[in-house]
Amino acid sequence: MKTRQTNAVACTLWAIVLCIGCSRQEKINWQTEKASRNSMSEMVSATGTVEPVTQVEVGTQVSGIVDKIYVDYNSVVKKGQLIAEMDKVTLQAELQSQEAQLANAKTEYDYQQKNYTRSKVLFEKQLISDSEYETAAYTYEKAKSAYEKAEADIVKVRRNLGYAVITSPIDGVVISREVEEGQTVAAGFETPKLFTIAKDLTEMQVIADVDEGQKKMRELVRNCTTIICLATMLHTIAAGNMTPSFRVMPDGEVRPLYLYAVDADEFVVNKLLDRGSLSATTIVANVQDFITLVARGLGVMRQPNQ
Repeated sequence: MKTRQTNAVACTLWAIVLCIGCSRQEKINWQTEKASRNSMSEMVSATGTVEPVTQVEVGTQVSGIVDKIYVDYNSVVKKGQLIAEMDKVTLQAELQSQEAQLANAKTEYDYQQKNYTRSKVLFEKQLISDSEYETAAYTYEKAKSAYEKAEADIVKVRRNLGYAVITSPIDGVVISREVEEGQTVAAGFETPKLFTIAKDLTEMQVIADVDEGQKKMRELVRNCTTIICLATMLHTIAAGNMTPSFRVMPDGEVRPLYLYAVDADEFVVNKLLDRGSLSATTIVANVQDFITLVARGLGVMRQPNQ
């Protein structure tokens, strides 16, 4: 009986020793640093051109010879101001020809209308055959269609003659002139450009090479550990699409890359999630409040009344 008790006590002691041995773990050493305020900046450069925010290309819808040019580079123009004229000789000849065709079609139409009216009266009195009446009706409808077509054609010719007079569509400054007097232009599938007019040279924009900018942004995000996008939907989406979910350090260690999107609009911050950036953490908050709270939490901003 004592032997069994001794064995039981020994087994219990061994179990306690084993549990104590299994519960021992290596001590974790946390490395901490005091938060400090500092400035960091990275510049993304890309080549491009400086262009006005609003500019209009002025062309011509008719082919022909540029007869006169009334403006040049840097000319200040007003909306509706005459800036160039195309040669009108051919267009005026087409107009005269079309007017003659219209007059001829109207004469034929009037004659066939009277002839049809007489034939109809005779047909109702059974004085002419069905064939004669149908011929009169057919000739009348044909003359009517020809007259309507001639009216439509002359509207087109008159409009083309109006296109020979080129005016400025906006108030602005001429920044480009592509033609000279006497030059022939052909209006085909594309309208030939004659002038470029800028609305306001005090409002300019940079048209940069997107590939260069994206390449530099991709290099920056791959060297980061944490990215915080503040209230810029387009830039947030662009950065999120380029940001990997992890980063391989020079020593081979794999570390996560944290991406945060902060905006007061829930629709904006969720745009990244909608586009498949599942590693992004979204925060719906006012950007100013977010920065203030983070600064106070790091101790780099004084609390009120301090």
